[in-house]
Amino acid sequence: MNSSFHIFTSTIDKQLANIKKNIYLHKNGIISESMENKGIHYAKNYGVSIPELKNMATSLPQDALLAQRLWDENIRETKLLATYLYPIDKMNEETAAIWLKDINNIELAEQTARNLFSKSPSAASIANNLSQSTNKWQCSIGLMTAAYCMASLPSNIRSTIDQHAYATIKYPDYEIYWSVALYLKKRGACDSNTATEILEHISQLKNSTIMHEKYIFEEVSTELHYRFES
Repeated sequence: MNSSFHIFTSTIDKQLANIKKNIYLHKNGIISESMENKGIHYAKNYGVSIPELKNMATSLPQDALLAQRLWDENIRETKLLATYLYPIDKMNEETAAIWLKDINNIELAEQTARNLFSKSPSAASIANNLSQSTNKWQCSIGLMTAAYCMASLPSNIRSTIDQHAYATIKYPDYEIYWSVALYLKKRGACDSNTATEILEHISQLKNSTIMHEKYIFEEVSTELHYRFES
């Protein structure tokens, strides 16, 4: 084995061990139990808060190998740290597709979309392609990614994802309708004309007795009316 590779691997191993120790020292059983009760499941969850994890990330290197090792651990906190530490210029659609296989709860989906996918040079393609997927996690992450990189999305892709979002309103999965609401709120925040168009489009949901449709209407209409009321 190449000696320099061995030294580098050993360094990563030590960093990983130190990070896991630091996570353990910040564990919060109340938070982890609360998340479990809300249906946010991980193989292992120490309940470390997002602000604490963001603070940890500031003292760690932006390194693809370290981030990948963290992501590959079956621990909530290491996966979330990985979304802060993976170099955004190296996150492409191929790597995103691999990471997607491990995402199965709303927190990890949102944090990955917000912290990493939406900042990638491939963000527009990731958002557009995933939002068309019939897989609920891929679709929701596509919409989340689009929501968090809205300002940099080309207008033609915005228009295409608008249609994807409207088409998925009918699906009752929490991951989907939460993501649709997030996307429409961010999309409507671009300008008052767009907000008006969205409000007109979802007006049919106002008197719906279907829970997820009512959720989308109330979330989006409240946000956009508040933002643009005179």
